[in-house]
Amino acid sequence: AAPAGTTMVDIDPPAAARADEADGDAEGSPEARTLSTGIIVSHACGMNAEDAEVVDLSRLKLADVSPLGLLCNNLQIVVLRGNEIAKMPASLFRLTRLLKLDLGENALRSVPPREWWQQVPGLCVLHLDHNPLKSLRNVAALQALPHLARLSLHDTPVADHPNYRHFVVNTFTSLKVLDKHAIADDELIEGISFHGRFAKLAPRSQVVDGVWQALAPA
Repeated sequence: AAPAGTTMVDIDPPAAARADEADGDAEGSPEARTLSTGIIVSHACGMNAEDAEVVDLSRLKLADVSPLGLLCNNLQIVVLRGNEIAKMPASLFRLTRLLKLDLGENALRSVPPREWWQQVPGLCVLHLDHNPLKSLRNVAALQALPHLARLSLHDTPVADHPNYRHFVVNTFTSLKVLDKHAIADDELIEGISFHGRFAKLAPRSQVVDGVWQALAPA
């Protein structure tokens, strides 16, 4: 059932697009690197894999990051931006302490089912921007994250949907920031329109990353 105040729209892509989405299991390019313990340690702030809480593996041409969930039990912040990841591995959801996950600029065509997201209930910051995500219905699986406060889906086919922002802000009730803009009251109250600095997407609603970092994992 749709949340109160949410306009019912066709949130699935055409059949051809859904068939294309099934290609999300495709392998990365031949030049893709294999994630090893050595790579993890060298990007984990000097800590060994078992104790690391933060790891930045951005722009390493990684296609398979499944070793993360097998080698690192304490990760809270994982940055995988700018790689060649076409599918989130099940082992990634063994990181039950996860607070922030950045998968922007990859090759994701879909997100895992809600049952997987339920394994990381503390996740509050999720970046999925610049991915070929197509289905709003698929993205709705993120409702399983009760503390999701910041979500980035800009520069994806999903964000081009005419009812995208209205659907997302009224589906994920814990959200505070969507695509770098704080969620305005008139986006949550049907039929009400505010002006000036309280309006949706007003310049003053844009979140400065430095300020957000002081409030939550950026």
